[in-house]
Amino acid sequence: MEQRSTLPFYLSFLPNGVAQGIIGTLIPIYMVQVLGATLIDIGVMTFAASALLIPSSILLGSLPDRTRASKPFVLLSFLASSVILFIMSSTSSVFLFQVLYVVLALALYLKGPSTSILIAESFEKRVRGSVIANQGFIESLGGVIGLGLCSVLIGVTGHQLLLSITAPLVLSSFILCLFTIRDSPLYIERSLDRFDRVVGDIVDFSYHLSGDGSIIPDIDGEWRFTRVANMRLFGVGRAIFAFATSNAMTTLSIFLLNRANYPSSLIFLVFLVRNIFGAFSYLFVDRVFGGKGGVSVKLGALMRVALVLLLPVTLILPMPASAVFAAVILSLVAVSWSIYYVGYGLVTILYAQPGSLGLYDAFANLGGAIGNYTGGLIPTIFGFEALFIFSGILYAVALVVFHLSRV
Repeated sequence: MEQRSTLPFYLSFLPNGVAQGIIGTLIPIYMVQVLGATLIDIGVMTFAASALLIPSSILLGSLPDRTRASKPFVLLSFLASSVILFIMSSTSSVFLFQVLYVVLALALYLKGPSTSILIAESFEKRVRGSVIANQGFIESLGGVIGLGLCSVLIGVTGHQLLLSITAPLVLSSFILCLFTIRDSPLYIERSLDRFDRVVGDIVDFSYHLSGDGSIIPDIDGEWRFTRVANMRLFGVGRAIFAFATSNAMTTLSIFLLNRANYPSSLIFLVFLVRNIFGAFSYLFVDRVFGGKGGVSVKLGALMRVALVLLLPVTLILPMPASAVFAAVILSLVAVSWSIYYVGYGLVTILYAQPGSLGLYDAFANLGGAIGNYTGGLIPTIFGFEALFIFSGILYAVALVVFHLSRV
């Protein structure tokens, strides 16, 4: 079962991507420079959002499978997000802004599992990797446009007007999705995948049968039919990876603003370069790794181990070398996310039971909640250098756990 045309399907997510490109970098700076918030305020806000997502994601992630429909929840996500962003751009209260951000996180989350299940049930297994990559590319391309708008307009319009235009952008995605996406009438694609795995296990078992009927390993002493992914360990690995990511990235723009002394326009430019490379990396991820989701996940974690430890180098380089170095490192960080994103999408679609996608997101949200809090706390007490070292260690632990999970 496939969407009538994939191009309108992809383009429906573009305006939302533009909005996310704006708010992803703008919100921490907006809170500090417009609302007068502190790093602790940012950490508490993002921690509360991720903490609430831990139980909520189990319920929200199961809704498409329970109702056997994904489109209504994609639409609800966009509509609710646009309303919340409109109110956020109008308030001057730090506390109300924090509360709205938490509610926004819930609304935005609903799109993730709903879109994943929509793809899983609307496209055959052989093309899912490319669909996930292309959809990620379009939203990331939107992020590039959003950051480009920030870089050009921040000195002209100010922070508040930039935040206010995100609401109509997300509403545009709602309107486009209303007409361009449709649910599969039969939710059977993942059931067919599980049947295919059963057949594959039988084939693997016969591979190990000798001529006299005994069971023997292959020439390397391996048992192909016993290689089953441990999804519990995979969930733990996602939690640790999310912990490391939130820990390192929550206050990264503040690191560049206050420690590296970058002006706001230069920060947006650096993040623009990052998003350009991240967006176009989606185009080669599926071609390079194919359906090997486990390999993608582990490579993404391995790249992060090295890259996050190099971020403090921006403090010792003169301008413009510091900005160029930051752009290169963050571009590679974005590429590593593209690799990881496509990988974990393939792994969860292939191995997760129906209705359980939210459970694995809950693992990630648990790690993200802790990282969002420590991302503001650690640099306040110990400095940003300690923050990045700790994140590098966490990425290394996540890599080991992914390896042990056999994905």
